Amino acid sequence: MWPSKPIGSGAFVAENMLMTRYDFWYTNISMPFPGEGYINFGIIGVILFAFILSLVSKLTDEFYKYNDLRLILSLYVSFHMVFMLRGDLMSSFAYLVGILLAIFFVPLFLNRLNYKASKIK
Repeated sequence: MWPSKPIGSGAFVAENMLMTRYDFWYTNISMPFPGEGYINFGIIGVILFAFILSLVSKLTDEFYKYNDLRLILSLYVSFHMVFMLRGDLMSSFAYLVGILLAIFFVPLFLNRLNYKASKIK
C-alpha cells in the first residue's frame, strides 16, 4: 500500500545490523532517545536531543504550577515521556502530537460553541 513508508529506528537497526550479524528473527526492538539522536544527526543529534528534552522538561515543570489546561498538558507530557524515552521516536511523537492537538483544540471548539449558544439567548 505504501512501499516507501519510513520505518522506526529500532526496526532499522534490527534489519540492517542485528538480523545480518547476530541471527535476530524479529524487528520489534526499541531505540532509546539518545540513540534516536545519533541515528538522525550523529553526535550533534545526541546533544540536540538532550537540549530539546531539557526544554520540554522545563516547560512541563513550569506548566505544572497552573490549575487549568496547562496542568493537564504537563501531566500528559510527563507520563508520555516514559514512552518516548524508552523507544521509537516516530510512533511516540505521533501519539504525543495527536493528543496534544486534541487537548488544545477541543476546548477551543467547546468554548466557541458555548459562546455562540450564549449569544443566541
